[in-house]
Amino acid sequence: PGTYTVRLSVDEEVMEQSFELMMDPKVAESGVSLADLKQQEKVGLEIVDLLTDVKKMREDIRQEQSKLEQRKDLSVAEQKRLEKLQAATKQLVRAEGSYTKPMLIDQVNYLYGIVRRADQIPGKDVVERLEELRQEKKKLEQSIDD
Repeated sequence: PGTYTVRLSVDEEVMEQSFELMMDPKVAESGVSLADLKQQEKVGLEIVDLLTDVKKMREDIRQEQSKLEQRKDLSVAEQKRLEKLQAATKQLVRAEGSYTKPMLIDQVNYLYGIVRRADQIPGKDVVERLEELRQEKKKLEQSIDD
């Protein structure tokens, strides 16, 4: 909820219109406060940041892994690096097939789905799980850099 301005630019012409976005009365009647919604937004944005980080990590790993896999004669150190990258990929991305274990990216996506599903303050379990997933990401980064 709050006051927002929409701006539309067409060629040289700029049009603006302000409007007031109000909380759903049914949400307010259920006991959810503006502070609760702000907390939900804060946690949701933290989850989005983590999701962005782990997806960027996945892409960086894929690029480096691809470069190493294209080379014919890898040194022992490069072979070890490739193995670390392959192991990290397995921790980030769900394996192909049915009934596979959700990996880090899937778990962060799932947590985000929980937070954005309804207008309510995120539960203690969501905040705790977010911290656990942050720690998993940190450990994964350290395992690559060792």
